[in-house]
Amino acid sequence: MKELHHHCFAYVHGHQFGGINPSILKALGYSNCILALNTPFNDEVLEGGHYGVLFDKNVASLKEKILTLEQNPEMVEDFRHRAPEQIRKRFNWENIAQQYLDVFEQLQQN
Repeated sequence: MKELHHHCFAYVHGHQFGGINPSILKALGYSNCILALNTPFNDEVLEGGHYGVLFDKNVASLKEKILTLEQNPEMVEDFRHRAPEQIRKRFNWENIAQQYLDVFEQLQQN
């Protein structure tokens, strides 16, 4: 699996429901250039396009984004370079554990 992620042009993430999907996080961790369906969850992970490309739910939008990346390989490399930064910054055990603690503290106060 690591080799597939490492050598692919980009990872296309079309998940629409269910919150933040672990597969997009795995792809970021493998330094993929991410093309993700524009949903609130994917937008949160990619921070509005800073860590990948968001496409609308239609073929024309996905095609346009793929062609843009094909014509601009420096963009692909830039997204690949930034991808692990997002995992280290937001999706690490320390941050996740703190978020759980915050929820429990709020529940305790109520």
